[in-house]
Amino acid sequence: MATVAEVARRIDHDLWAINAELSFLPDLERDWDDETADNRMIYSNDWGQMMSFLVALHRAHETGEMSNDQRAAYRDLARRLLAALPQLRRLELVMAFPVPLETVADSQE
Repeated sequence: MATVAEVARRIDHDLWAINAELSFLPDLERDWDDETADNRMIYSNDWGQMMSFLVALHRAHETGEMSNDQRAAYRDLARRLLAALPQLRRLELVMAFPVPLETVADSQE
């Protein structure tokens, strides 16, 4: 069984990883037409991994494993992801989210 510190590190990592990919999204969209099919597949796989992280984050949120700061960061991430969904769809990286982000983004915990 994972320790509290290990769970906290995993949550922090997953929050960081998805935020980093979101920060790169404008550059990726700008250069998308110049990307090779292989690179596009790599980016697609990367976003598949981000959605796995998102599922783990949501589970941690729902089971109370997140600290107050992590819950706030997750709410902010949910808002950023929802705002980025049109870009993600245009690039065919994410067509829908595997968790109910609207509920998280609107929460006032």
